[in-house]
Amino acid sequence: LMGRGYLNQGTWTQGVPPEGFQADSITADRLDQNHEYHLYAARGCPFAHSANLARVLRNLTNIQVTFVGDDFSSEQCEGWEFVSGDPLHPDFKFLHQVYTLSHPHFNGRVSVPVLFDVTEKKIASNGSVNIIERFNELGSGPDLLAAAKGQDAAEYNRLKKDILDKVNEGVYVAAMTTSQDVYEKAYHQYFAVYDELEQRLCNGQWILGDSVSLLDIRFFVALLRWVYVYYYLFKVNKKSIEEYPHLKAFLHRFYLQDGVKDTVSIDGIKKGYYSNMEKLNPTKVVPLGPDFDL
Repeated sequence: LMGRGYLNQGTWTQGVPPEGFQADSITADRLDQNHEYHLYAARGCPFAHSANLARVLRNLTNIQVTFVGDDFSSEQCEGWEFVSGDPLHPDFKFLHQVYTLSHPHFNGRVSVPVLFDVTEKKIASNGSVNIIERFNELGSGPDLLAAAKGQDAAEYNRLKKDILDKVNEGVYVAAMTTSQDVYEKAYHQYFAVYDELEQRLCNGQWILGDSVSLLDIRFFVALLRWVYVYYYLFKVNKKSIEEYPHLKAFLHRFYLQDGVKDTVSIDGIKKGYYSNMEKLNPTKVVPLGPDFDL
């Protein structure tokens, strides 16, 4: 879900970066509470969704969101394209223009989320976890990193790594590999995390601690996409959501938090995957189902 090309010294290039290509990353050590910020996101992308959820949960409604589209089918498409224009840069059509405005010689994929510092007129961060960590320092609401600071820090770090490696990123390994052995390893690792969290959530509302955390955000975006896409398109189909009653309850509970519903677009999620992953869905037909009541 990253588009059809990359930036090489600030120039849009179709295709995949060559082997050994050194990609840049943009992160922020802190945010200035006196600055104005703007979030660029895509409804289908789980990493962008995570950042948008942190914005909502920390009550940072002063930070506006602009969405980019999920359709890369056109040969003229240059990656993420603005759905209804860019309010900050009305002449821009593609997100890579925001990157080159901020970093004229940027190397790498044009990814979402992007947190743009409107005051400084530059990108503050394009890292999902980094943006969540910075949002946690602003606004009000649950401390999304509370469990990382206390006596559960070691367990928090283990779970954070497992959810990222085996679920958020591991599901793409299962989906895209052409090796049966690699697929099976990713498949079993994926469901090992599901099985552990099913047990954990029978004893509490959240994965670790008494309030929602980064762990819950990262798992929610994956679980949501598993119900509607991954189970079918990515061949991670050991069990259905109905066979995980505590994960199902967690999904409902998270979805019912204030503001979360407005960040969820099931149509956007399904279109983002089924319309663009041509190797897995050559027809690009987007299914109507499944029928599932969030």
